[in-house]
Amino acid sequence: MKIGILSTGIVERTISSKLVELGRNMKIGSRTTKNEKAVDWFSSNGPNATHSTSEEAGAFGDNFFK
Repeated sequence: MKIGILSTGIVERTISSKLVELGRNMKIGSRTTKNEKAVDWFSSNGPNATHSTSEEAGAFGDNFFK
């Protein structure tokens, strides 16, 4: 399952890390691809973790919930 998260806050990073640990493919999004929090999260979570802009993260997920 692919999940996109549209923020880089502590709650979003914590949940995303746990979901990566459970085998999900995660993409965390921010305003820019150079967001330090997103880059640090990406660097410490292995191959199922990626980061991008929020727009790309939203398009990445299997489903979109409003």
